[in-house]
Order: sequence, then C-alpha cells, then structure tokens
Amino acid sequence: MNGREVIIDKISKIMFRMKRIERFKSITFENFKDISNIQDVVAYNLFLIAQNLISLCNRIIAEKQFKVPENFEDIPEILATEKVISDDSSVFIKKMIDLRNTIVYEYTQLDLNVIYDILKNGLDEIKNVLKEIVDYLKL
Repeated sequence: MNGREVIIDKISKIMFRMKRIERFKSITFENFKDISNIQDVVAYNLFLIAQNLISLCNRIIAEKQFKVPENFEDIPEILATEKVISDDSSVFIKKMIDLRNTIVYEYTQLDLNVIYDILKNGLDEIKNVLKEIVDYLKL
C-alpha cells in the first residue's frame, strides 16, 4: 500500500470502530457502570481507535517529513504546529493517548467516567479530527 492508501485504511478502521460503539451512546451511566460487557466493548474499541489514530498521525508526520516525535505525546502538538489539526483536536488526541496508555500499561484502574464521557461526547470529536485530517490532505 502506498502512503495515501495506508492513511485511508487507518481512517476506515477508526470509523469502523466508532460504529461498533455508537449503538451504546444512549445508555445511561448507571447502566454503563453496571454492565461490564458493555464497558469492555467500549474500552476495547476506544483503545483500537486510539491506536489507529496514533498510527495515522505518525504516518502523516512521516509522509510530510515533519519533526520526528520523541514520544506519543508529541504527536498531536506537531500536527497542531503544522496546522494539520486544531489546538482543540490536539488536546483531544492527547486524551485518547492517555486512555490508550492507561489501558496498555494498566497505570490505574480504568476510570469509567472517562470511558463514558468519550463514548457520549468524544465520538464527535474523533469525527472532527478525521475531518481536519481529510481536509488537510485533500482526500
């Protein structure tokens, strides 16, 4: 796959994972915190979204030959500096990176409030990040 195809593939994977959890957006927090299977499905798909988002952003940085990030936390700042994404999107991507790191390294027990907030409010932010990227790359 060429660079453009890889980028489109990552965007498609993120959108697929978003669709997997959108059906849970209407659930109340009380039900969410009581049903561990839903928590697991949402957390797993958010992890995959974050992982693909990191990969997508890294690919853009490499393709455009921007400054090489020293760590994942540098990625959104580089893209915001290069005007690929807005500052708001940069902050949101950092939130997703933090969530991903918490899941991967089990720094702390998952905060269901954070997972639920991203489920209820973050999916639109993910769509916005993707729109900014698509617009920047003229896909």
